[in-house]
Amino acid sequence: PKPHKHATRQSQPTPHIQRPSMAPAVLHATDVVAVNHEDGRVACSNFNLVGDRIFSGDSVRASIRINGRDTDLIMLQNVQDQCFEFPGGSLVPDDGILAGLSLSHGLNTVEFHITPKGSTGEGVTASASLWLWSASDRIAVVDIDGTFSH
Repeated sequence: PKPHKHATRQSQPTPHIQRPSMAPAVLHATDVVAVNHEDGRVACSNFNLVGDRIFSGDSVRASIRINGRDTDLIMLQNVQDQCFEFPGGSLVPDDGILAGLSLSHGLNTVEFHITPKGSTGEGVTASASLWLWSASDRIAVVDIDGTFSH
């Protein structure tokens, strides 16, 4: 029999194909607070560097520039924890490293740069601030909600 002129042919569902993201990778870094002690030691908060995805390849490393100058500091990708850390697994550099970097009192800029292996592009960069204070500096912290601490 001939189909009715208003009948429609049933179409097969289109399978969902998941394609890899073509968007460039994004790095995120948080600011660091460092305190210069009277004995010359510099203690700091964690250097937190995370990407929005895992970079492929072994030994993916982030080079670090401070105040526009290259340093010997590197961070390595920890695939299991999905973050970057200093060699040895710490989020802070080894003792004495920061003291030898000629940091300025107050604001310093930190740039983390990754060029994945096999990449023909310029890589991915994240920036953060590193605040160096003396142990005797008096500070006040105001939370985003306006809570005042000292």
